[in-house]
Amino acid sequence: MKTIQTPISELFYDKNESILYINIMNDVIIDLKKIKDHFNAIIELTNYEKHLVLINADNYFFADHETLKYVSLQGEISGRIATAYYSSNLANRLTIHFFKLFHKPNYHVKLFKNKEEALSWLEHDQKNKVA
Repeated sequence: MKTIQTPISELFYDKNESILYINIMNDVIIDLKKIKDHFNAIIELTNYEKHLVLINADNYFFADHETLKYVSLQGEISGRIATAYYSSNLANRLTIHFFKLFHKPNYHVKLFKNKEEALSWLEHDQKNKVA
């Protein structure tokens, strides 16, 4: 798996599984410039191929309204089909819930308490959408 580190996360892309793994760094403030650089790294890794995303959101992060709006529109552009977030951090869970409810991303988004549930949803409920 190829790995890239951005100012907000570590990215690992498993091309065989078509899953992009994202680990958000701790105490990061995600602004528009950083998220654009982040999506450029995603495109470099995935080469616009259809893919699923598994995001470890346990570490605290902050993203403003403008940034969340930008993220919600990136599915069709980057090839993202679905994103599974997992986090036990209440503040992050609220941010993700707010993102899903108010920004209505153009790809499937679901939030889980742990990695196993999130990965299971991607592999069993979303995998056929990549093919």
